[in-house]
Amino acid sequence: MIRARLSPRAENDLGQICDYIASDNPEAARQEYRNYLIFYQPFKDSIVVIRILHAAQDWTQVFPITREKAD
Repeated sequence: MIRARLSPRAENDLGQICDYIASDNPEAARQEYRNYLIFYQPFKDSIVVIRILHAAQDWTQVFPITREKAD
C-alpha cells in the first residue's frame, strides 16, 4: 500500500477548507469533500500531497505552466 503524507502547505489548505465549510455548515465539514484538486508527487515509496485546491481556483497561479521554446 502506498502511503501519503501532507506537506505543510497542504495541511494548511486542508485546515482552511474545513474552517470555510464549517463556518457555513458544520455538518458538511464532516462529510466527503468534492470539487477539490489534489496535487501530489511521488517520493520514495510514498506520495507527498503538495496542495489541495478547489476546482474553481485558478491552479495555474499556484503552479505556473512553463513552456520551453521550440527551435
